[in-house]
Amino acid sequence: MSNQPPYEPARPPVSPPGGIPMSPHQPFEYIPTGAPQPMPRPAYLYTPIHMPVAPTAPRKWPGQGLALAGFLLGLASVALWIIPCLGDAVAMLGIALSILGWRSHKRKWMAMAGVALSAAAMTAGLCNSALGGYIFPH
Repeated sequence: MSNQPPYEPARPPVSPPGGIPMSPHQPFEYIPTGAPQPMPRPAYLYTPIHMPVAPTAPRKWPGQGLALAGFLLGLASVALWIIPCLGDAVAMLGIALSILGWRSHKRKWMAMAGVALSAAAMTAGLCNSALGGYIFPH
C-alpha cells in the first residue's frame, strides 16, 4: 500500500535539519542560530533613576556691553559717514556688535538703535562713495 515504514514508539524520533533533537514530549520549535539579538541600551544615553541631574548655572552673555558698544559705534558712524573708508568700516563694526548685543534684555533698545544708526550711516557712506566715483572718475 505505501512505502512508509510502520510506526514504532520505541524508536526515537528523527532530528529535524539543523541538529536540534526533538523530544517526544515537547513540540518542535525552530530557533535560528544566526538570528541577530536585540542590542542592549547604551548606558551613557540614559541617566539612572537614582542619580539626580546636577543643576547648572545659567550662562551669562555679555550682551549689555556689546549693545552699548554697537550703539556708540552707530553714533560714531553717523558722524563719520562723510569719510568713505573710515565711515563704512565703523558702520560695519557697529552693525556686527549691535547684532551680537541683541540678546541683552536691559539694553535691547541700544542694540536696535545701533543697528539702525549704523545701517543709515552705511547707506549714506556708500551713496557718498558712489557719487564721488561718478563726479571724480579719475
